[in-house]
Amino acid sequence: MNARRLALGAWWGAGSLFGVLGVAQMTGLFVNVTDSLPLGLWKTTGPPVIAGGAYVTASPPDNAAVRQLRLWGYLDRRRLLKPIGAVPGDRVEVSPNGIRINGRALVHSAQLLHDGPGHPLPRVPAGCYAVAPGTVWLLSQYNPHSLDSRYFGPVPVRHLQNAAMPVWVRSAPVEAARTASARGDKVFASPPVTLLRRPQADTELTSAAPVADRCP
Repeated sequence: MNARRLALGAWWGAGSLFGVLGVAQMTGLFVNVTDSLPLGLWKTTGPPVIAGGAYVTASPPDNAAVRQLRLWGYLDRRRLLKPIGAVPGDRVEVSPNGIRINGRALVHSAQLLHDGPGHPLPRVPAGCYAVAPGTVWLLSQYNPHSLDSRYFGPVPVRHLQNAAMPVWVRSAPVEAARTASARGDKVFASPPVTLLRRPQADTELTSAAPVADRCP
């Protein structure tokens, strides 16, 4: 009798879990567990909106920077959750102090030189970039340790999947942008891994090429 009850309980639990997962998939709900945006419950709301500040899910671009980062255990192959920082027609200026979009400085946007275990991170070279048609830059101001276009460059619009919005998160994105540094976020939480090869030169890692040293 006890074995039968245990079996029935296991079947009921499995059925409940699959039911919850099915409802979540149908309603677009998902849990964000990365630090680029607030942890918690998010929801996809339809096709991606190509506008600065819009939250989107996306797959990473296919370039050498992304392949290198994946060797170290970063970047989900299926879905990133990031804000759009720059759209076609914008000017992106990358410098050691951070990133500017059309002259406006983004907070928490300076590139890190290394990750937690000490790997040298691939980075978009300093300079002024014109955002090409059919591409966007994904840039988070929420967390200074966000792994985004400051490292892997522009993302083709075809890689964008859905618009997204926070439902129940630990802090609102706008509020958290002011306090991310003080909160002491961890740098790319990841176990140490073996360095399989040295990164190539920065200019070889992404498809981005600056049009000038600085934006006018």
